[in-house]
Amino acid sequence: MTLSATDTIVLADVKNETSNPVFDDALNAALRYGMEQTPYLNILGIDKVFGMLAQLNLPPTTKLTPEVARQVCLRTNSKLVISASIADAGNGFRIGLDAADCQSGKIVAGIRKDVADQNQVVHVLGLAAAQLRRELGEPAASLARFNQPLEEALSSSVEALQVGTLGYKRHIVGDFKGAITYYRAIRN
Repeated sequence: MTLSATDTIVLADVKNETSNPVFDDALNAALRYGMEQTPYLNILGIDKVFGMLAQLNLPPTTKLTPEVARQVCLRTNSKLVISASIADAGNGFRIGLDAADCQSGKIVAGIRKDVADQNQVVHVLGLAAAQLRRELGEPAASLARFNQPLEEALSSSVEALQVGTLGYKRHIVGDFKGAITYYRAIRN
C-alpha cells in the first residue's frame, strides 16, 4: 500500500493480552515513537485524537481500542488505523502490528514477531514498526535514515516506559503534582 503525503494514520493503543500489567500502557509511547520518527508517515497528532475523543463525548483517558481508533480515523478523514498487541507465546511473547483501512476495516499490512523475554520487547517492537513502515511503502533510504532503535531513543526498560506513561496520563488530566512524582521516579 502506498500512502500520499496528506494521508494520516491513527494509532490505536497496544492491546495487552498477557498477564503482565507492565505492558498495559508502556508500549504505546514506544510504538508512537517508532511510527513518528519518519517524515514519510503522517501520524495523527495526540492533540487531534484528544479533540476527536471530546467530540465523541469520550474522556481523554479513553483506551484507543481498534474500534475507537477507527471512529477517530473516519471522523478525521484519516487513511489507516495501526493496531498492535502483545500476547504470551510459550516462555516469551508475540507482538502483532496491523494496518487497517479506515473505510473498509480491511487489514492491508500485518507483522508478527516473537520475543524471547521481556527485556527484548521494546527492541522487537521497534523492528516490527520498521517492517510495517516498509510494508506501507516507506522507501529503504528513508528507513535507513529515520529508524533509531527504540531502546536507544526511549528505553529498553518496559518498566521505565510504563512509569513515564503513567506520569503522562496524570499530566493530561491536570494532575501535575502526580505527574511529577512519576517523572521523578524515572530519573531515579
